[in-house]
Amino acid sequence: MHRIAVAVARNVQPPHPSLSVGVTTSRLSRSLSSTGAPPPAGPSPSNNGEPHTPPTIEVSGKEAARLKRIAKIKEEIKRGYFYELGQVNRTKCKLFEADKELLPPSQARKVPSFDAESLLGVTHQFATLLTQAQSQVSLVALSFRDSGFRVLPDWIRPFQQEFARLPAMKVLQVSFEDKTWLKLLKFLLLNGQKSSIERERHGQSFLRFGSTEEIREGMGIDNRMVGYVFLVDKTGRMRWRGTGRPSEEEIGSMLKCAHELYEESTRIVEADSGKLSNKLNKRH
Repeated sequence: MHRIAVAVARNVQPPHPSLSVGVTTSRLSRSLSSTGAPPPAGPSPSNNGEPHTPPTIEVSGKEAARLKRIAKIKEEIKRGYFYELGQVNRTKCKLFEADKELLPPSQARKVPSFDAESLLGVTHQFATLLTQAQSQVSLVALSFRDSGFRVLPDWIRPFQQEFARLPAMKVLQVSFEDKTWLKLLKFLLLNGQKSSIERERHGQSFLRFGSTEEIREGMGIDNRMVGYVFLVDKTGRMRWRGTGRPSEEEIGSMLKCAHELYEESTRIVEADSGKLSNKLNKRH
C-alpha cells in the first residue's frame, strides 16, 4: 500500500497492469470529487455543442422483405410441431369455445384468396365460390392434419340436416397439405378423401397442396392439428367460428347464428332487388 501511494505521488507507473487500472480509477475519483458533480448522462456532445446521435441505417425494400421472411421462418420454427402438440395437450384439442353471436360485418375478416382443386378434379378460386349468386351462407370447414379432418363431420352433419331444403346454405370443405412432397401421393390422398366424404359433396370438397402460412395468418389459425369451421356471409366475411370436437351447446350456437346470417343475407338481397326494380321503373 505504501509503495503504491509513493508511486502515485511521484507520478511513477506501477509495475503491474492491475495497479495501473487502480491508479487511473483513483485519479478519476479525485477529479470527480474536486468538481463535485458526476459526468453528464446521455449522448456525448459533438464539437458544436449539440448531442451526438448515431446515424440512421436505411434498409432497402428488398432487404426489408428478406428480413420479414426470416422473421416469419423463425416464428414458424418456434410455433412448430412441438408447440402445436403442447397447445393441443393443454387445451384437450379445444383451442377456443365457438362464438355465441355473429361478428359484426365491420369487424369480420374476409377469407383469403387461394386456388383449390375439388375432388372432381376442377380447380376453383375459392373466394369466388363464397360470393356466387346462389350462395348466401357458407359453412367453411378446414383441416391441415388428419386429426382435424376427423372431427369436421361432427359440425357438418347438423348443418346439412338443418338446412337440407335451402340450396343457398352450403358446405365447402378444404383439406390442406403443406408438405409439398405429399403431392407425389396425390392419387392416394384423393382416393382417401373420396371414400371419407359423401359423393354428393365431392364438387364442394377440395384438396390443396402448398404453403398455408398466408392463409392461416389471414384466418387467425396458428395450430394445424385441429379442425376449424367458419360461417361465411355472401361477401366472403368470416362471421362465426368454431374448432375441435363440438359440444351440443356449440352446435346450437352454430345453427342459431346460421339462421340469423341467412335472414340478414335475405334482407340484403331483397333490398338490392328493390333498388334495382326502382331504377328500372324510373328508366321506363
